[in-house]
Amino acid sequence: MHMKKYMVLLLACMLALVPFNSGAQERLDILHEEIPMANTEATILEQLGILKGTDKGIELEKNVTRAEALAFIARTVGITFEEGSGQCTFSDIENHWAKDIIEAFYRAGYIQGISETEFAPDRTVTGKEFVKILLSALGAENVTLDNAYDLAKKLEILNDNFTKSTVHNNYSLLRSDAVRLCAGALLGETADGKLLKQKLVEEGVYTQMEIDSALTLSSVVTDRGFADAFNSYLEADGNYMFSPLSIKMALAMVANGSDGESKAEIMRVLGTENLTEYNNEMMALIEQYEASDVLTINTANSIWLNSSTSEEVFAEEFQNIIKAFYKGEAQTVNNEDAVQRINAWVNEKTKGKITGIIDKPEFVAALINAVYFKGSWQVEFDEDVTGPGTFYERGGKEATTDFMSRTGYMPYGEHNGVKIVELKYRRDDNNESNTGTDVGMYILMGEGKVENPVALLNQAELSSTRVSLTMPKFKFEFSKSIKEPLQAMGVQSVFEGTKADLSHMFEGTMTKEYLLTDALHKTYIEVNERETEAAAVTGMFAGMTAMPAEPIEFRADHPFTFVIRDNTNGEVLFMGEYAVVSQ
Repeated sequence: MHMKKYMVLLLACMLALVPFNSGAQERLDILHEEIPMANTEATILEQLGILKGTDKGIELEKNVTRAEALAFIARTVGITFEEGSGQCTFSDIENHWAKDIIEAFYRAGYIQGISETEFAPDRTVTGKEFVKILLSALGAENVTLDNAYDLAKKLEILNDNFTKSTVHNNYSLLRSDAVRLCAGALLGETADGKLLKQKLVEEGVYTQMEIDSALTLSSVVTDRGFADAFNSYLEADGNYMFSPLSIKMALAMVANGSDGESKAEIMRVLGTENLTEYNNEMMALIEQYEASDVLTINTANSIWLNSSTSEEVFAEEFQNIIKAFYKGEAQTVNNEDAVQRINAWVNEKTKGKITGIIDKPEFVAALINAVYFKGSWQVEFDEDVTGPGTFYERGGKEATTDFMSRTGYMPYGEHNGVKIVELKYRRDDNNESNTGTDVGMYILMGEGKVENPVALLNQAELSSTRVSLTMPKFKFEFSKSIKEPLQAMGVQSVFEGTKADLSHMFEGTMTKEYLLTDALHKTYIEVNERETEAAAVTGMFAGMTAMPAEPIEFRADHPFTFVIRDNTNGEVLFMGEYAVVSQ
């Protein structure tokens, strides 16, 4: 039974009701201002109607009572209960607002009282108590207060360090802890192996649009992460590849030039509440990859202003941020040279693997990221063994292609019916170092498209195993507008003319007259016996919010004069008249 994040979910549900431990440690020595609040996750749960506040707000810094916990869990998991049942197991809940919920959970075997006659509905619950109830409600067997933490950690429902400490030390659970766990649980599985979010849709608790919109408000949608969230919006019928790193860097550049809800939405999707910290993380990553010698991992960023479409200039602070944190170049182009210069930059930064990103200069500003990767296998495939074989395509067709083969020890494992093998890349010229950047290609095979592959890799345990591996050598390119996937993930305002706010990107009086008009993504990959070479480019394009002027119709279906002139000196090279179709 795979309860990993589902547990997270209920965990979130806060406060499981197990007999209350009166000796629970309190975090009295920590001011609530110092406790990291789960504001992003709270937004998700508020949108779904799971988190409800009072006239004082959502009060994430407060403890959760045992009764509140059950209400939270019921809303999260979609548990229904009979109101006004008349049953009353505990004497202290007869007139309590949560009486029916408590009775429902008690009859289901999820909770106990503090005695045979009392439940203590208004007491707070500790971390271990909550986890015990959560796991029990998910169908786990033999859960105790002693093993609750280890089991929850193993199932990866404890991901935030502060919440880990809360459970490990059996502190009272804060609403913030519960919210964080609950948001992650929505992406987990129920005891029958079904994704909770899908189960809630099937049961009519939410529509698919409601659940997708809320859950993808952020990659914090806990452990799922940006890559898994974005991957869920790509069709699996054909080949595709995208670079989460490239897309995130491009989004981060947009975030630095935006404000208001436009900025807030991007930050939620990036999974950060502090853009300065995120900028520093990206800078450190860029520098780390630059230091790699045998493995080639190059990232490049640039921002472009089209002087033909606007008189605006990039804000000085925006340029400084892009230069300092993203090592980005700021350049000015016009309608005549924009396509050539931007595509030349793309071609250079991807070593010729992607020759361009645009074919028209119809933008005010373009924010471009490029990523290039080249890595040699730690153990190469023997080219003499490569030969034709049959590949069984997803649509049922069979195709012949060249397959590479090798047998040896490599990291291998199986999880949730998915087979996983890792092919490691060389770290140094001698192929002996265990230091430096550790990069590997993971091959995952299951029934159909593998859901949440990154989360699955985090959960799977791979061990050195003798494997006879056969896989195709391949090369393909992929190109897609990623505007719709980003909108589905929650980046919406910045694409809407009435809501977009790119006021930190430009200087001038019309800074709020711009929006993102499109986001384009192109990738390339080649895998052969010796190495892997891959590249990606992401372009974010800004334009005017106003609708384009109605075009003046010019239909040359009557005789006309034409002139071919050298505009640099006024010399007329050719002049003529077109008056009849055939002459």
